[in-house]
Amino acid sequence: MADQAATILHTLAQWLVTISQTLAGWDTASLIAATIILGVLAGVAGRAAAAPRLHQQIIWGLVAAVLALMQAAVIWTIASRYLPVTGIDTLLRHMLHVQGMPGIL
Repeated sequence: MADQAATILHTLAQWLVTISQTLAGWDTASLIAATIILGVLAGVAGRAAAAPRLHQQIIWGLVAAVLALMQAAVIWTIASRYLPVTGIDTLLRHMLHVQGMPGIL
């Protein structure tokens, strides 16, 4: 179980770094606008996940999750501009340790 969690976190971190490098050319104002738009769309999709049929709930839930991950990638890009990467790494390690998952990173 811990190996799966470590693999998922490692894959997610690699994805965040790749998206962050892709969005590196964008200016901060555009990134903030993208964050707001993605957040609103994720909220609308999350609200639509309360559909009456199970397949609609699964589809809208998946759309909401993907949009939320995209928003997290944009936020990661903004944060990496103003915080050193070692600072983010230390912050993540501390957060995981406080939550009782000391072997993940």
